[in-house]
Amino acid sequence: MHKLECVAMCAYGENWCPSETVRLVARILLKQEWALTKDKSVKHMDLCLTVVDRTAASLIKLQACRENDARQKWEQIESNAKLRHVGSDLCLDSRSARMGGLTVEVCSPSLNQQWKFTLNLQS
Repeated sequence: MHKLECVAMCAYGENWCPSETVRLVARILLKQEWALTKDKSVKHMDLCLTVVDRTAASLIKLQACRENDARQKWEQIESNAKLRHVGSDLCLDSRSARMGGLTVEVCSPSLNQQWKFTLNLQS
């Protein structure tokens, strides 16, 4: 089971701008806190997991959170162990993490799609 973590933003240096699109990479360099919010966003500070293309194997990007952006809406399924993108019904997957980042894939029993939140802001 994976914890939701990503590459540290400080890796991009002091000139990193939150408005830039940054690929989410599931390597553990620095743990960051992520939360699934009441509005169904998976959020770290002002950045949200964003599905750019609603097809299987599409990379997830970090983008500035926008309240009504359907590309940023997620729900927990299967006893809160999986994250499914609301608009595509695809699940967050780490199978390609070593080669480029997290993706969305057809939901399956794979361990690559198991996630654990230690903080849930939905309630």
